[in-house]
This record gives sequence, C-alpha cells and structure tokens, in this order.
Amino acid sequence: DLSLEFPERYHCIEKGFVPLNQTECLLTEMLAKFTETEALEGRIYACDQCNSKRRKSNPKPLVLSEARKQLMIYRLPQVLRLHL
Repeated sequence: DLSLEFPERYHCIEKGFVPLNQTECLLTEMLAKFTETEALEGRIYACDQCNSKRRKSNPKPLVLSEARKQLMIYRLPQVLRLHL
C-alpha cells in the first residue's frame, strides 16, 4: 500500500473551496513527490564511513552528520494499492 498526496494546488484552503482551471493531476507527479529526497532535521546521525577511521586512531566522540532519506520503488508487486 502507498499513500499518495495530491499536489498542493489541489489542497482546499477553506471548506467548500474548489480550485478552478487546474491542470490534470497525474499519477506520475504524485509518485515523483512520494519519492523525493527529504532532509532529516538535526545533526544526530552517526556516519559509519566517517567514523570507522576515526575510531581506530582517536577515541573522541562520534562525528554526527545531517542526513537525507529517499523512498524508492525497487520492484513493483503483483498488486499495488494506492491511497489517494
């Protein structure tokens, strides 16, 4: 199951408001938004690669880094249910 969001141009600002003259909403656009790279807040992630050499020569605290995450679809299942 994947939960996809409609693009912001389709979000209602007020109850009963319906956006007019909008271009069509494409599933590919929604999937592109779902798989966008996202910056994670704070420098709280210990990078194994950065710290592996450091641990051997220096007992100082770990080096913490900013991190990014990205969800990808590696292989399509036989059935894919999308929540819109």
